[in-house]
Amino acid sequence: MLSKELTDCMFGYVKTSVLCSCQSLGIFSLLLRKPNGLDAVAIGVELGLLVDRLERLLDMSVLVGLLRKVETKYVISPDCVPFLDKSSDLYQGAFIEYIESSSYVKLSNLGKRLIENNDERDGVGEKKSVFTKLYSSKSTIEGFADAMWNLGVKASTELVNKLDLSKYKSLVDVGGGNGSFAIPLAKQYTNIGVTIFDLKQVRDSAERKINQFKLGDRVFFKEGDFWCEELPAADLYVFGFILSDWSDDDGLLLLSKAKESINEGGLMIIVERLFDDEKSNGPLETSAQDLAMMVEINGRHRSEAEYRDMLISAGAGSTFIIKSSYSKHLIGGVF
Repeated sequence: MLSKELTDCMFGYVKTSVLCSCQSLGIFSLLLRKPNGLDAVAIGVELGLLVDRLERLLDMSVLVGLLRKVETKYVISPDCVPFLDKSSDLYQGAFIEYIESSSYVKLSNLGKRLIENNDERDGVGEKKSVFTKLYSSKSTIEGFADAMWNLGVKASTELVNKLDLSKYKSLVDVGGGNGSFAIPLAKQYTNIGVTIFDLKQVRDSAERKINQFKLGDRVFFKEGDFWCEELPAADLYVFGFILSDWSDDDGLLLLSKAKESINEGGLMIIVERLFDDEKSNGPLETSAQDLAMMVEINGRHRSEAEYRDMLISAGAGSTFIIKSSYSKHLIGGVF
């Protein structure tokens, strides 16, 4: 008999396929609307799926814990409901869809990426933009923005509540997307004027979130490419899930660029997944996403010590860390 570890690795790809298929086919959405459950025939008729094949997918979904089977009916496992329900603050559907469309496909070339040093980023002059293809259509922009919001907003809210930013007046969220950090911060600190600085393609998504939370008088979107343009001056700079997109040299260059614009006594904040100092200890989520970042955009995740070193190299006089109960944590540098 195979070891559990080897079995999990050999058949893990099937689990991911099952998860992504249930999401993209609408099975989760349908069963959320039918809390008493449906049998395979009813699901197949409702969604236009081949019942014999569907039943095999549903049974595997039960085996991996996504669904439960009560007599002949399938229901979503209670532990999974908050993460699959679009009305929940914990919803992860957009990220599951991103995994299916990007990470899962590109990870099939993992071995090749260890042999060939092919950087898939599309160039803008000498500096390259990761997101040219990602932002090529409205649907991919919305999908990615929603995924990043759902992954980050709960951790950001917790981290903001642990900070004392009462002395600061202005903040720039660099590459801030639709505001998964900026909006929780603006809700907590009415003394801070907030600017989300990101590519023009993100504006609509960001402004929808700003308006949703009625923060249009204090949170503003400024179009710009942080590689090609100066950053607006501010007391605070936030790099939320940005530095992991880039190499060490590029990350330091970006922090040094912010150092040129930061007001005296300012603060830089990095929000990222963190490796243990011994990276073979994980955490598993961080290590898995580190490989996904490598094959998708040549990015990387780092340890707390590595981010502290980057901040100090950029000119920080001191650094600190605040951890959340989620997978994202905050490293700060005082300038």
